[in-house]
Formats: sequence, C-alpha cells, structure tokens
Amino acid sequence: PPPAPALSMTLSNGKQVTFSWEDVTDETEYRLLEKSSVTAEFSQIASFAADATSHAMNVFLPAVINASYVLQACNSAGCSDSAEAQADVT
Repeated sequence: PPPAPALSMTLSNGKQVTFSWEDVTDETEYRLLEKSSVTAEFSQIASFAADATSHAMNVFLPAVINASYVLQACNSAGCSDSAEAQADVT
C-alpha cells in the first residue's frame, strides 16, 4: 500500500471544513472517512483523485464537534490510514 497521508483540517466561519494533506507516492485515490461519534464506525464520505491535496465541504457545526476523520491513501495493494483528525472548535 502507499504511505499514510498526514491529514489536517480547519474550520472556518463555523460552516465550512477544509481538509488538507500532502500528496503521497504510489496512491491511485484518496478516501475520506468520517466517524460521527465515539461509538460510531468510520464510513466513507468522499473520494478524490490521486493528485488531490485538499477538499472543502459545508457542514452543520454541531455534527462536526464530535466527529473524527481519517484519510486513506489507496492503490491495488490496499489502503493506508492517516491519524484521526478532529475539528478544533475552540
């Protein structure tokens, strides 16, 4: 599998989250996963081309406060997960 990406996220205006990462080698796509609460499972919410390095999405702030996100770098050999990221709403 490709190397694991390093995911960061920023919240702006309380309505938009921007995910960003540096492009890793040997990936054929990225997958963004979300876990809406501590007890939930991760599920895929978006996928991106191999050369993508960011994604912005509008959000409902209360839903993002407890959510965690993981970015997977994937190819035919498998996927590697980033560390979990959470919105900094302080």
